[in-house]
Amino acid sequence: MRRRTLRSALQRIESMPAADLFDAANSYFGLLRQSPSSHHNRADLANAMRKRGFTVKGDLTKVYRRTHV
Repeated sequence: MRRRTLRSALQRIESMPAADLFDAANSYFGLLRQSPSSHHNRADLANAMRKRGFTVKGDLTKVYRRTHV
């Protein structure tokens, strides 16, 4: 993935409304999974999602909603 594409995806994630964020993040992870050298990109996306309050699967392939207790 090009740096510019990743940068714009991260900017969208940071400014996206919370209602749309879950589906969009899983879509981005699906796209990144197709690239064999995308581990660093997936880690950047995972960090952005964790900042927004989501849980990320250990192999950086899926986002989960946190349950509020």
